[in-house]
Amino acid sequence: VLQAFLEEQEECAGSEPQNIPENIGPLTELEYWKTRYNKFENIQDQLNTPELRAALGVLRFARSDNLKRWQDIETDLTEGMHEA
Repeated sequence: VLQAFLEEQEECAGSEPQNIPENIGPLTELEYWKTRYNKFENIQDQLNTPELRAALGVLRFARSDNLKRWQDIETDLTEGMHEA
């Protein structure tokens, strides 16, 4: 279950912005970036739930190999939010 969850989050966190055609208006581009930001914000909110914080604590306690992967995903999500 953890592997599937991490893979799903990696896919979202690592997704590059789509090429936005040059001939669209500023409101359309603004809406694109707002939607992208909201997506990252929702994922970040899910990662900050008590249940997932507890899971992270278990990974730390167990010194799991997945801990680094989890931290990398959180970093990528934060960078994605800042970009948006």
